[in-house]
Amino acid sequence: MFGDYVYKHWPWPKIIGRRENNVAQLGARIQTHLNEKCWKLADLHRESGIAKGYLSEILRSEKDKRPSAHTLYAIAAALGTTIEDLLNKPALMARPSAH
Repeated sequence: MFGDYVYKHWPWPKIIGRRENNVAQLGARIQTHLNEKCWKLADLHRESGIAKGYLSEILRSEKDKRPSAHTLYAIAAALGTTIEDLLNKPALMARPSAH
């Protein structure tokens, strides 16, 4: 339910921009993180809970793949990084300042 809401209301044009270029960059950035951790696709699947087939499609940068915020979060968390890093974007949301 929440994932459907986020997917429908996620500001894709503002965050992803030109879909073809950024989907390719997303796959490349995930692959870079996998290489840094000496992980294979099965490791990312095990840690993220995302289907291996879907992860493979994202890594191959298939143009019709537009992962949901939930999927991006699961991948980022498994890799020990952030969605912003995977998308190569500055912070997407304002973070509260520490007082």
